[in-house]
Amino acid sequence: MAGKKMWRLNTVFFILLVISRCPEDGQGQTDGDIRLQDGDTQYQGRVEIYHSGEWRRVCEEGWGLNDAKVACKQLGYEDAHTANINFNPRGTGSYWLSDINCAGTEEGLYNCSSRGWGTINTNCGTGDYDDAGVICKAPGDGAVRLVNTTSPYEGRVEVYYGGEWGRVCEYNWGLNDAKVVCRQLGLAGAHTSFTSWSPRGTGKYWVYNVNCGGSESNITQCTHGGVGVVSSSSCRQSYYDDAGVICHGDGDGALRLINTSNAYEGRLEIFYSGRWGRVCDNGWDLTSADVACKQLGFTGAHTRTFGTSPRGTGRFWIHNLNCQETEARLADCSHSGVGVSSSYCSESSSDDAGVLCKGPNDGEVRLVGNSQYHGRVEIFYAGSWGRVCENWWSLNDAKVTCRQLGFSGMLTYGSSWTPRGTSRVVLDQLNCAGTESRLDACTHGWIGHPSSSYCSATSAVDAWVACEAPDDGQLRLVDGNGYNSGRVEIKFAGEWRRICDYGWGSNDAAVVCRQLGYSGYVSSATGWSPRGSGSFWLSYVSCYGTETNLTDCSHSGVGVYSTYYCGSSSYDDAGVYCQGYLPGVTPPSTTTTTPTTTVASGPRCYSCLGTSSCSSSQNSYYYYNTYITCSYGYVCHTTASAYESYNLFYSSSTIAYSYSRGCRSQSLCTSQELQGNTCTGTGTSKVCRQCCTSNYCNSGTLDTSQTSTNNRGSSSQSVWFNVLYPLLFFIFAWN
Repeated sequence: MAGKKMWRLNTVFFILLVISRCPEDGQGQTDGDIRLQDGDTQYQGRVEIYHSGEWRRVCEEGWGLNDAKVACKQLGYEDAHTANINFNPRGTGSYWLSDINCAGTEEGLYNCSSRGWGTINTNCGTGDYDDAGVICKAPGDGAVRLVNTTSPYEGRVEVYYGGEWGRVCEYNWGLNDAKVVCRQLGLAGAHTSFTSWSPRGTGKYWVYNVNCGGSESNITQCTHGGVGVVSSSSCRQSYYDDAGVICHGDGDGALRLINTSNAYEGRLEIFYSGRWGRVCDNGWDLTSADVACKQLGFTGAHTRTFGTSPRGTGRFWIHNLNCQETEARLADCSHSGVGVSSSYCSESSSDDAGVLCKGPNDGEVRLVGNSQYHGRVEIFYAGSWGRVCENWWSLNDAKVTCRQLGFSGMLTYGSSWTPRGTSRVVLDQLNCAGTESRLDACTHGWIGHPSSSYCSATSAVDAWVACEAPDDGQLRLVDGNGYNSGRVEIKFAGEWRRICDYGWGSNDAAVVCRQLGYSGYVSSATGWSPRGSGSFWLSYVSCYGTETNLTDCSHSGVGVYSTYYCGSSSYDDAGVYCQGYLPGVTPPSTTTTTPTTTVASGPRCYSCLGTSSCSSSQNSYYYYNTYITCSYGYVCHTTASAYESYNLFYSSSTIAYSYSRGCRSQSLCTSQELQGNTCTGTGTSKVCRQCCTSNYCNSGTLDTSQTSTNNRGSSSQSVWFNVLYPLLFFIFAWN
């Protein structure tokens, strides 16, 4: 009986509804028509229904998605996304319907069951937000775009629904969601899913709690909380609650080095999302630097740097890298995510990672000094030569340097080379065992980044070494009479240097004269004048006197001396007076002190007394007091050395000449010496040499134009002296 009554009521309602749809107001409206009010587009809004010539509200009581679908289809749209309740802004006035219950297949809301026209649920307050609303499907729904960015590969995600672009809430936003968005945009994939994107969006959120599997082709295929249905606590319109993405772009992961003067080092930048960005030094290590250098085409990395200066500007793309050295590209190493911010990487700070990559000829060494064996050490890195700092420089480091240069050993080493180098200091803190074949095989500090405390580029901090040379230990006599005396110099590392007279004695002189080839020694000398210039090679030499070479004697070490006893600007030179002939001079087969002795061999070499020149006609005893006869094939050789002669009585000084003579192989004579015009120096330093084949090779043909007299006494004394001196000499010579 009750069922029949309900059937009758529904039948009456249907008949009345059909009748009511007849035009009544002359405006073309039909009973049961609906419209959307207060929406941002035609596809969304608050639902109102027309009845009895009047538009009224639809109450949200019982309102659901099937009801919304019927409403959207009645409006001519494909379907509904969402059934809204508590629609804002609310409507005004009374309601026509409440508790609508559609199956979803009806042609219009008027076909769905309800309480009936004007019969309204008491929960539907006319002054409350109790309106039913819908978001209907519109052409292009589900499209995505990236906004608030300078690149087409990254940005804040917006989605299109109900004819309007809206925000995507970050709640539960992840990498799989980002992948779907990037794929939908036609890009290869996603690097990073972002939350709290800045700058934030404005307006409504369309979706939140998106949950994609990652393989979907469109965001509409992913589950979410419903279009337009968002959590007000998680998706606040005035907060940075937007979802964002960084998608794959062309050229992603490329590297470059900038802010450098060469191609091997610099601040590292990586390319993502269509632009270059910085690499943070948080977690930056040599393994990661090695991968970076190999990607750049080098064989590896020497050094990774932190806080590279000058710093970069803009955002950091990656940080907290952890490479295993098997990766082909830095982008293949694990990291915290492309574009993910870190408290360790402040964009306003120098937190940039940098590298110094390996180049050809790296680690080669050279000596910069007066010879190839001696100088400050330079090493080749990053395409140029740089200085080696004295910080930690030791004996073993010096040994390895000489070995790498191909020398047989090391003589001495030191620091603070002068003049200092002017190039960049590239290496310090060397710690060689002494057995390495190359200096760069030793442990050392960071190449290109030495200690700023000990290795100032503007200070004399250069390490130096003296390596063994084939002619080490050679001796020579300097500033003597050119015959058998002089200041002793010794050759090491390709350089002649002084010998300090500290501890110098007769045993030392005996060894020097023996080594030079003299028949013996006369005496040792200290404080030799004129002194040498520069530094000393040896000091505190102590010979037994039987050694063959001076280097066989004990000493303080090559290049080791006390500046107190061996001052570079003091008269502290060791000297010797030797006995016999000059080295290389063949003694005559017969030596005589009388002019009557003749030897049928080479020419006789006379010396002159009493005149400034001699000739073949001047053969009396008055002019010649002795001669030597040269062996066959040898010629006469004469050396004239200028010196200053003083006459204390007359206060007079004269630049005069002393002569030494001997025999020499003609093949050793230069063409200038045969012409008698080989002179070097001026004043008391002038030395002239001559080779001649006549019996009268003497001072007469040598250039002695430096001869001069400076009379400091009275003119009368000088005149009397000039008159008496030849007379006295003649008397003495006659006797």
